[in-house]
Amino acid sequence: MEIPTQTAEQEQLLSWKHEVEDVRQEVKSMRDLRLERISRRDMTRERMVQVEHFQNLFIRQLEVADELFHDLKQTNRRLNNAWIEHHDRPVEGHDELHERMGTFHKLYDELKGDFFHFEAHR
Repeated sequence: MEIPTQTAEQEQLLSWKHEVEDVRQEVKSMRDLRLERISRRDMTRERMVQVEHFQNLFIRQLEVADELFHDLKQTNRRLNNAWIEHHDRPVEGHDELHERMGTFHKLYDELKGDFFHFEAHR
Protein backbone atom coordinates (compact mmCIF):
# COMPACT_ATOMS: atom_id res chain seq x y z
CA MET A 1 0.00 0.00 0.00
CA GLU A 2 1.43 3.32 -1.03
CA ILE A 3 1.54 6.03 1.62
CA PRO A 4 0.56 9.44 0.22
CA THR A 5 3.19 12.10 0.55
CA GLN A 6 2.58 15.72 1.24
CA THR A 7 2.85 18.15 -1.58
CA ALA A 8 5.25 21.06 -1.35
CA GLU A 9 2.26 23.34 -0.80
CA GLN A 10 1.02 21.22 2.11
CA GLU A 11 4.51 21.21 3.63
CA GLN A 12 4.63 24.99 3.29
CA LEU A 13 1.25 25.31 5.00
CA LEU A 14 2.42 23.11 7.85
CA SER A 15 5.57 25.21 8.22
CA TRP A 16 3.50 28.40 8.29
CA LYS A 17 1.17 26.94 10.91
CA HIS A 18 4.22 26.22 13.11
CA GLU A 19 5.52 29.76 12.55
CA VAL A 20 2.16 31.27 13.51
CA GLU A 21 1.99 29.07 16.62
CA ASP A 22 5.54 30.14 17.60
CA VAL A 23 4.52 33.80 17.28
CA ARG A 24 1.42 33.14 19.39
CA GLN A 25 3.57 31.68 22.16
CA GLU A 26 6.08 34.54 22.01
CA VAL A 27 3.35 37.18 22.14
CA LYS A 28 1.69 35.45 25.10
CA SER A 29 5.04 35.35 26.86
CA MET A 30 5.69 39.04 26.20
CA ARG A 31 2.18 39.92 27.40
CA ASP A 32 1.78 37.54 30.34
CA LEU A 33 5.28 37.63 31.76
CA ARG A 34 7.29 40.62 30.68
CA LEU A 35 4.59 43.27 30.30
CA GLU A 36 2.94 42.06 33.49
CA ARG A 37 6.26 42.46 35.31
CA ILE A 38 6.64 46.01 33.99
CA SER A 39 3.07 46.93 34.98
CA ARG A 40 3.66 45.93 38.61
CA ARG A 41 6.21 48.68 39.15
CA ASP A 42 5.54 52.25 40.16
CA MET A 43 4.90 53.96 36.90
CA THR A 44 4.13 57.38 35.61
CA ARG A 45 0.83 58.00 33.86
CA GLU A 46 2.67 58.06 30.51
CA ARG A 47 4.22 54.68 31.24
CA MET A 48 0.83 53.19 32.16
CA VAL A 49 -0.56 54.45 28.85
CA GLN A 50 2.30 52.72 27.04
CA VAL A 51 1.64 49.46 28.93
CA GLU A 52 -2.02 49.61 27.91
CA HIS A 53 -0.98 50.37 24.33
CA PHE A 54 1.18 47.22 24.22
CA GLN A 55 -1.57 45.14 25.84
CA ASN A 56 -3.89 46.19 23.01
CA LEU A 57 -1.25 45.48 20.36
CA PHE A 58 -0.62 42.02 21.80
CA ILE A 59 -4.34 41.27 21.83
CA ARG A 60 -4.66 42.34 18.21
CA GLN A 61 -1.56 40.36 17.18
CA LEU A 62 -3.07 37.24 18.75
CA GLU A 63 -6.35 37.84 16.92
CA VAL A 64 -4.52 38.15 13.61
CA ALA A 65 -2.53 34.99 14.40
CA ASP A 66 -5.74 33.10 15.20
CA GLU A 67 -7.37 34.22 11.94
CA LEU A 68 -4.31 33.33 9.91
CA PHE A 69 -3.95 29.94 11.61
CA HIS A 70 -7.60 29.20 10.85
CA ASP A 71 -7.15 30.16 7.20
CA LEU A 72 -4.05 27.98 6.92
CA LYS A 73 -5.99 25.03 8.35
CA GLN A 74 -8.87 25.63 5.95
CA THR A 75 -6.53 25.81 2.98
CA ASN A 76 -4.87 22.57 4.04
CA ARG A 77 -8.28 20.92 4.36
CA ARG A 78 -9.18 22.11 0.88
CA LEU A 79 -5.99 20.55 -0.46
CA ASN A 80 -6.93 17.29 1.25
CA ASN A 81 -10.50 17.48 -0.05
CA ALA A 82 -11.72 17.35 3.54
CA TRP A 83 -13.00 20.84 4.08
CA ILE A 84 -16.31 22.52 4.71
CA GLU A 85 -16.89 25.78 2.92
CA HIS A 86 -17.20 28.81 5.19
CA HIS A 87 -18.92 31.62 3.37
CA ASP A 88 -17.68 34.24 5.83
CA ARG A 89 -13.98 33.53 5.13
CA PRO A 90 -13.15 32.22 1.68
CA VAL A 91 -10.18 29.90 1.38
CA GLU A 92 -7.23 31.68 -0.13
CA GLY A 93 -4.67 30.51 -2.62
CA HIS A 94 -1.01 29.90 -1.92
CA ASP A 95 0.13 33.28 -3.29
CA GLU A 96 -2.30 35.21 -1.09
CA LEU A 97 -1.27 33.23 1.99
CA HIS A 98 2.40 33.77 1.16
CA GLU A 99 1.79 37.52 1.04
CA ARG A 100 -0.17 37.43 4.30
CA MET A 101 2.63 35.49 6.01
CA GLY A 102 5.12 38.13 4.87
CA THR A 103 2.95 40.90 6.26
CA PHE A 104 2.34 38.91 9.46
CA HIS A 105 6.08 38.51 10.07
CA LYS A 106 6.82 42.15 9.20
CA LEU A 107 4.22 43.47 11.64
CA TYR A 108 5.24 41.02 14.36
CA ASP A 109 8.91 41.96 13.98
CA GLU A 110 8.00 45.65 14.28
CA LEU A 111 5.88 44.97 17.37
CA LYS A 112 8.62 42.91 18.97
CA GLY A 113 11.24 45.58 18.23
CA ASP A 114 9.04 48.34 19.63
CA PHE A 115 8.31 46.32 22.75
CA PHE A 116 11.97 45.47 23.34
CA HIS A 117 12.81 49.17 22.98
CA PHE A 118 10.05 50.06 25.47
CA GLU A 119 11.19 47.36 27.86
CA ALA A 120 14.82 48.48 27.71
CA HIS A 121 13.95 52.11 28.52
CA ARG A 122 12.06 51.55 31.71
